[in-house]
Amino acid sequence: MSINFDEYEKMLADRPVKFTPEDVDYRDAEFIQYRCERCSHYFERVRDRFGVCEIVRLKTDDPIDPDYVCDYFNTDGESYPFRKGR
Repeated sequence: MSINFDEYEKMLADRPVKFTPEDVDYRDAEFIQYRCERCSHYFERVRDRFGVCEIVRLKTDDPIDPDYVCDYFNTDGESYPFRKGR
């Protein structure tokens, strides 16, 4: 089966909803061990090392800064050291 170009464009336009930086307090990290680059939600595209997060999307479609952090930082999928009320 082959898709047409309209279906392809629709798929690309239908990006998952993500939180804004304000929603999760995306900020410059104070400590090296708590940075986006060490978080389980963070990925870099191999092609150009563009930083991507599973939960945060910047309004400008800029890359996620590996030296930043947010309240949902975690390395094991269970511990969230910056999440308030937990």
